[in-house]
Amino acid sequence: ELSMLKGSDFLVQIQDLKLDMEKDYKRIIEAAPEFATLATVDEFMKVRTLVNSRIFGTKIDGQDDDSIVPIADMFNYKHPSSMTHWTYSTERKGFTVETTENIKKGDEIFVSYGSKPNSSYFLFYGFVIPNNDNDEVTFPIKINPNDPLKALKEEIIEKEGYPKKIKISANTEDNKFTLFMSYLRFICFEGTIEDIKKLKEDFDKDEPTKAIANGTKFKGVTIVNATNEENVLKIIKGVSEEILGGYPQN
Repeated sequence: ELSMLKGSDFLVQIQDLKLDMEKDYKRIIEAAPEFATLATVDEFMKVRTLVNSRIFGTKIDGQDDDSIVPIADMFNYKHPSSMTHWTYSTERKGFTVETTENIKKGDEIFVSYGSKPNSSYFLFYGFVIPNNDNDEVTFPIKINPNDPLKALKEEIIEKEGYPKKIKISANTEDNKFTLFMSYLRFICFEGTIEDIKKLKEDFDKDEPTKAIANGTKFKGVTIVNATNEENVLKIIKGVSEEILGGYPQN
């Protein structure tokens, strides 16, 4: 079955999830060795996967939390769903599902699992949405090996913890797309060492990481010049062709 996903970054996501669950199992065994008599690592991953498909991300007393909500986890997903809104109510001290629509007796009630890429829907819930505007592709950031500033750029990327891969969506208004274009303009930048350090300082002042976490907009690195933008587009074209080349050809 996995062979049907050849070329897709989704295979990497599956492997990463398995590794994370195996690490969790190991930590549990180290803290409570008797747990090994209750479940093997495969049994643990199976149950953990079922739990992942049922949890609701909530905020309780100002803290982000995950909640298991019986009955509510039986609602099916509909995209987009304006029928219902679910949340944790501090006033009612419980999980609530509310609607502003008139729901007739016998009608099915749908909820939204949130705006996610198809890889997340498939990985955690087992379905995908056609023409999903939130779909993502993982794009590796590559520096030209002949770039005279290659060593400095790699040093900055490593020191600042900038990602070597970025997930971008079809939505060009998304913060991740702004971050993606900013990185590529930085990677393709031609100038002096002082120039590139100044570019990096201006980018950091914009606090992109905080903006992505809070869902606020940031301007990122705007167009530097025509040559820089042309080189950015060449990278996008080249890497896109490389990614598409990994899929089976009919």
